[in-house]
Amino acid sequence: MSRPQTKKVLPLDAVSIRLATPDDATEISRVLFESFSTFREAYTPEAFEVVTPSPGEILTRFGEGPMWVASANGKIVGTSSVLPEPNWLYIRSLGVVSEARGLGIASKLMAAIEEYAVAKGFDKLFLYTTYFSTGAIELYEKHGFIRGRDTTADEWYGTPGLAMEKPLRPVSIREVKAEDAERLSEVATRAYLQHFQHLWEDDGAAYSQRSFNVDELTAQLNDPGNRYYMAFVGSEPVGFLKVRPDRSLPVLNLADAYEIERIYLVREAKGKKIGKAMVQLAVDQAREMGKDVVWLKVMDSNQNTIGFYESCGFAITATETLDLPLLKPELAGMFVMKIDLKDQQYVTRSKRSTCRYRRQRDPEGSESSGSQG
Repeated sequence: MSRPQTKKVLPLDAVSIRLATPDDATEISRVLFESFSTFREAYTPEAFEVVTPSPGEILTRFGEGPMWVASANGKIVGTSSVLPEPNWLYIRSLGVVSEARGLGIASKLMAAIEEYAVAKGFDKLFLYTTYFSTGAIELYEKHGFIRGRDTTADEWYGTPGLAMEKPLRPVSIREVKAEDAERLSEVATRAYLQHFQHLWEDDGAAYSQRSFNVDELTAQLNDPGNRYYMAFVGSEPVGFLKVRPDRSLPVLNLADAYEIERIYLVREAKGKKIGKAMVQLAVDQAREMGKDVVWLKVMDSNQNTIGFYESCGFAITATETLDLPLLKPELAGMFVMKIDLKDQQYVTRSKRSTCRYRRQRDPEGSESSGSQG
């Protein structure tokens, strides 16, 4: 009786990963075609054509971002490519031919992509896949990707799917104390001058020095009426939040209120949803303390920030005019905005949501980009 035949498995050290060259275009096209042919009937013809580009199309991609190939016994059996975008790295394609699966090749290609992304300073990896590619979803989740929003058939050649992403530099928000005053001073000054120089005759030099010097911030941090939180991307500080949990709102005669006094973020923090996380922290804290109202002030000329706060449920309720030395009078107007927590409903996060708390009469809101100051 003969022994049953078993599938030959190449040892992992027989697999090599390298950057692709234009000479590999034909082989890359072949690998992608073989890899995705398993699901050909699940794709629309247009979508299948996109995921299985011709050698000519592959050649054009060399000018758009790096590609890698995996070789086993001298033959290319896997490939991947990426497309750099601001702050994020898009994984454009990843495929392994069927006879080479189970050797860890896809994981090695993913490792090469992540190594490149970290070296180049990208904040996040993201990709789109399909629900019928269950093995791909499992692979991505194994490598730390999380599921994002569903993509509709209208968005991508008649084939619905799923967006997935992996943060490479995690965002954190931590309360800071007096010993952090010097670090807070640096990020506060930097963020303020990046966004508010235009308000001042002296480009904000006097105000920023007066408000954000180390001695002043040390005193502020030692005041029990204040709470400061600093935002980090990885270990780098990128902004801060200052709240006053027991600050009344005199203009509306509200005694038991919670103030968000400052949210400043450096420009490099744009697009990371840190401002939203800071507002959420404050609103959650106010609710836990039993506050009825959270309020803040914003320059009336800062339309992006006004729109951002409106998307989180805040409404304009009053106006004020600042009277400060060197402040340009035509830019001295402020709006007082508030959110009534007792009138809020809790809504779950979704692809359309920005902050969890919204006015019931305006559930959609609007989302702005840029700093929230």
